[in-house]
Amino acid sequence: MARAPREDQLQLLDVAELDAQLARLRTDNDKHPLRTEVGEYMNLVAAKSLELTNAKKALDEANATLGAASAKTAQLGDVVKAKKDRLNAGMGMDSRELMTLQSEIEKNEEMLDVAFEAEFEALEATEALETDIAGLEAEQALLNDRIVSGRADLEGAIEEIEREADQIRGERDALYEPLAAPLKKEYERSAARGGLSVIALYRNGETSGGVQLSPIEVNYIKNSDPEEIHISDDYQCIVVLLDR
Repeated sequence: MARAPREDQLQLLDVAELDAQLARLRTDNDKHPLRTEVGEYMNLVAAKSLELTNAKKALDEANATLGAASAKTAQLGDVVKAKKDRLNAGMGMDSRELMTLQSEIEKNEEMLDVAFEAEFEALEATEALETDIAGLEAEQALLNDRIVSGRADLEGAIEEIEREADQIRGERDALYEPLAAPLKKEYERSAARGGLSVIALYRNGETSGGVQLSPIEVNYIKNSDPEEIHISDDYQCIVVLLDR
């Protein structure tokens, strides 16, 4: 049976408490709410980027539609103007030709009205997309600012956690290094299994780990050599008997 001075075993309980504090700090680091917040902002930025890409693609298409509509309006305008100029001149045409020309002008003007309407709708669509893009870019800029700010706050929080962890590690190592080698070996073995690594046993049979040892095991530990390293049969962790 492995042995270690009772003082070392009692000191191991302090080491375990410091290890528990370090574990909590690691959890605080890994699960810091600012990590989630920054991650959410980054996801939103990615979503805005996709929206911007689609909006800019739609704007390119709208500009192409507007260009085509403007070209058609200009072309029809030129046709109407040319025919009106010809009608106003009235040279070399009889009344029948003049009536035909007047009819053509009316049809072309109707077509021009439709073209103007299409051009206006295309212009409205372009302006609406430009407004949407400006809004998306503003939202993206705001999110980027929040990411920068959130990262700065996170770095500050993590630095504080690491400073505290470094201090605790120093205290922990100072307590742990002088301990008897067999005790450290058993502690590391228990810690590697996960779960409980060392628990204190009070004289009334209760433990610091929130677990219940059997009366037989409690009685054995109470009456055995105080320098014997006790490993719980049920929990495979070190059990240190207290004086109280």
